[in-house]
Amino acid sequence: MASAPSNEAACQALLDFVTDGRFPDSERLVSADFPLEIIPTELQEIAKAKKAVENEISTLSRETATSIDDWITQAKQLHLDIEHSRLAAREIVALHEKGRELRDRVADAQSAVDGLHGEIAFNGALLQTLEAARVIDEKAGEARLALDSGHWIRAIELVQEVQGSLSGTKLPENTNVVKLLSTKATELRTGIANALRAEWDSLIRIDATSSEPTVTSNDSGRFADMLAGLSRLQISDSVFQSFEQDLINHIIKPVISPPAVSQGRIFSIDKDCLRLKQLSSKPPITDLLNSVLSAFSYFKEYFPDVVVDRLLVTLAGTIASPLIAKWLTPSVPSDLSLLDGFQETIGQLRQFISGLESQGWCGLEELNVWIEQVPRLWLTQRRCKALNDVRLAISRSSGHIRKVERIEKECISEGSAIPGEHIIEDDWNAEWSDNEEESTPEKPSNKDIPQLESGKTDAGDEDVEETDESWDWGDENDNPPAVGQLQEIAKSRPQTSGHGSAREESRREVILKDSYAITDLPDCILAIISAQISDAENLAKFGFAPYQLVIIIENHANAFQRAHLNLASSRPALLALPTLVVAMFKATAPLFYSHKFTVGQIRLYNDCMYFAEQLRSLSETRSLPKLSSDAESIEKFGKAAYGKELQSQRTVLTDLLDGCQGFSNCSQEPFLGECKNAMAAAVDRVTDVYKEWHPILSRSALLQSIGALMSAAINKLILDIEDLSDISDAESRCLAEFCSSLSKLEELFLPEPSTDANAANQPEAMPMTAMYVPNWLKFQYLINILEGSLADIKYLWTEGELKLEFDAEELVDLIKALFADSDHRKRAIAEIRRASNVP
Repeated sequence: MASAPSNEAACQALLDFVTDGRFPDSERLVSADFPLEIIPTELQEIAKAKKAVENEISTLSRETATSIDDWITQAKQLHLDIEHSRLAAREIVALHEKGRELRDRVADAQSAVDGLHGEIAFNGALLQTLEAARVIDEKAGEARLALDSGHWIRAIELVQEVQGSLSGTKLPENTNVVKLLSTKATELRTGIANALRAEWDSLIRIDATSSEPTVTSNDSGRFADMLAGLSRLQISDSVFQSFEQDLINHIIKPVISPPAVSQGRIFSIDKDCLRLKQLSSKPPITDLLNSVLSAFSYFKEYFPDVVVDRLLVTLAGTIASPLIAKWLTPSVPSDLSLLDGFQETIGQLRQFISGLESQGWCGLEELNVWIEQVPRLWLTQRRCKALNDVRLAISRSSGHIRKVERIEKECISEGSAIPGEHIIEDDWNAEWSDNEEESTPEKPSNKDIPQLESGKTDAGDEDVEETDESWDWGDENDNPPAVGQLQEIAKSRPQTSGHGSAREESRREVILKDSYAITDLPDCILAIISAQISDAENLAKFGFAPYQLVIIIENHANAFQRAHLNLASSRPALLALPTLVVAMFKATAPLFYSHKFTVGQIRLYNDCMYFAEQLRSLSETRSLPKLSSDAESIEKFGKAAYGKELQSQRTVLTDLLDGCQGFSNCSQEPFLGECKNAMAAAVDRVTDVYKEWHPILSRSALLQSIGALMSAAINKLILDIEDLSDISDAESRCLAEFCSSLSKLEELFLPEPSTDANAANQPEAMPMTAMYVPNWLKFQYLINILEGSLADIKYLWTEGELKLEFDAEELVDLIKALFADSDHRKRAIAEIRRASNVP
């Protein structure tokens, strides 16, 4: 441990700090405690240092006393100099103030002189301005006198002089004199303009207040002066536009565009008066054209030349658009039988245009263009009528249901097997395809059933782009089946193979019949399509007569001109209307069926199938290949509706089965009750769907639809059971019971005596469940596996057909879940794998 510093060192360190403010350099000295006993000694040292400092200060004061006295003397002299400078500054300020007062007096005097000069100049200018105002006022008075006496040109000249003088005056515009004179000039100009307008109205008078508006022209020789005055005032254009607008709104428009559909007006000329005559009904278009032509002739004859020259350019053009929209286009007939009357209308329109052009009226090009477009307009009218007919047919449909029967004949070999003594066409679209051969497989499979086409545009729809809906439904068959039930077997007949072969095969002809329910809507739409086809055939049959409009008109050279409107060339476009009708049906039918029927999509499917069949028949009988494309389009549309409804039912059924919760702990409450409820609900759902669809679908379509639903339910049950890793004996019995409850739906697939004559003769008819439910046999084997022993399962695998439905590993997983681990289970598994060549 370091020794403490000495007392002398501590005293010296404290003294250095007090006198010089210096800290000790030794860390040991800084950290040491200050000894109390040396405090008196330290105070004495500090007192000595203080005394030494005082002595030093006294010595320095004595040495610098002389210099301080000099500084005091100089400071007193500086103070005196400052006082003298202050007095001099005060004298300078006083002199400056006195000079400023003198300058202000001089400025006031100069201002007074300038004011007198300005007042003298103002009085002179005011005198001149008042004299000019008096002159302007006198001119305004003269203009008023000229206006009152009817001298419009003189009055306009004086008003223009007054306005020119006001613009050149030196007075500000906001002075009262200028305001009064400007107001007077404006009033004069307005008065002149009103007088000229009144004169215009008196010369060409339009009376729109009476029940029969009239136009009266009275040229008194003052029209030229009136027009000159209007031009000088630069209001001739606005006056003429106002007159033309009144003439159109009050005279021409009530005739061309009558406000009421059931009423109309025509022009009537009484001497020099043009009158609008009220009619109780809408006049024929020929009478209207003659009336309008007489009105324009009146304008040409009675209106002044200056007015006529301006009306010739614009007036006739204003009637073209409303005449086309209100009269000509609605008069285009959609029925071929009315074309003779329409021919007279076109001829009258030609004469109307020729008459107006001969008088010099312009702006009739739109009417000529309309005549050239009559064939296209006729097709547009037919198109609109066809679409409207579809809309009316759908809105007025009563929803009446009737049964229709489809009959097909097929030749099959004598040795062909017919399961259940009837034919079920699983490849339901085979007989409708030109690229596939018809076949009758023993058992339907998913790969043999065509799926709905998706993402393709129908080749038959040229006007409507159609995209079929695509349903990602796994490997289930969602396509509806075609009808096909064996009702009668005819006598066998031989058929000889081609190429001169002598081999003969014994074949027999079978008649396939099936019935299904449709509404009255397809027949209504077919009637519309048949009408379009009949009209198109009539166009082709008669050619240019009478469906070629030939109009003979007189031209300006008194010669005759023939105008042909060939409608026979419209036959291809007319034959395209069935495609448009089909597109309209497809666009509006889903909404109608969903609101009209409880099972709208299935009704729509049946109607579409019947519709497509009738379209194919029309295509063959009328030699119209395009109808085949329309038939394919409507058929795909019906299949999409069917698939949508089937997918909806499958989703509902799957949701109900989700209540089983994968059959986990299915032998214990409350899971047992939930599983029972879910299975009962699923069975009831399939039964309800069967009852709803039974009176609608054909028997084969119904069975395959219910088979698709059952296949979805069975597939979910199989997957849920196979996902169970451990199944107790109680759970196995419960699972078998659940599967057996679903198996009771097999009764739905029994042949009906009403549709199968062979079923009535068989006391114990066999259900056809396996033909419509692809996984039915696997489901039945699953029940046997759940109920059977290990020996039974091994026997079914080695001696039975269990291996046809289950894979080896799939069966092994079920055995591991059902049976506890034992040597017997190991040997059974090994034997199963060995029989299947599985290592």
